[in-house]
Amino acid sequence: MRKLVLISLFFFYGCASYERIPDSQGDFFAFASSHVYGKDYEIEKNDKGAPCSAFAVHGGLLERGTDTLAKSFSNRGANYYAFKIISKKGLKNGHITSTRFNEPQAVFMAEKSQSVISFHVMVDKRDIVCVGGLNRPLAESFVRSLNRRGFKTEYPCKRLPGISPKNIANLAVQGGVQLEISVKLMKKLDKNPAKLLKFTESVEEAASGFCY
Repeated sequence: MRKLVLISLFFFYGCASYERIPDSQGDFFAFASSHVYGKDYEIEKNDKGAPCSAFAVHGGLLERGTDTLAKSFSNRGANYYAFKIISKKGLKNGHITSTRFNEPQAVFMAEKSQSVISFHVMVDKRDIVCVGGLNRPLAESFVRSLNRRGFKTEYPCKRLPGISPKNIANLAVQGGVQLEISVKLMKKLDKNPAKLLKFTESVEEAASGFCY
């Protein structure tokens, strides 16, 4: 049953193209002043009072599939937050970089979490997960778990290290982990349900002992 749910949630990605969208020069409040909630963007969240939270701050039409992965991971027991762009207008300034992402509900959830796992997509020709963030023990656990199941990783992530204290993931008490999944790998996860399930299990295994 779980495999079927993953397939139904993820199939759309293979039909969509992904292009690197420039970072917005503003923060959430600047974005919200010229965009309409429910028309240009929406927020999904499920606060379970858990020690860890799964974030997708570039969800919807931005980094497609990240909100699906975050939600799937949260089913194991983590809190869930996704900021989703749902219109073409929202795409223009919707990619608010993680160091400027100050949507109040996200900040509240991050600051009361012990750790945050933030899912992203990066434009990269490699088939890889670039692991960053300030929570080093948890990041290393992700590297071990992903490698054990055959996924290639780079740690620390050179191009997108995610180590700024202002990064939304690092507002957590113990800091966070930023998972930058290459477009090439995301497309493989979409086309191969068994690989997608293996990836999800790797993420859950990595968080075991830290989050539940």
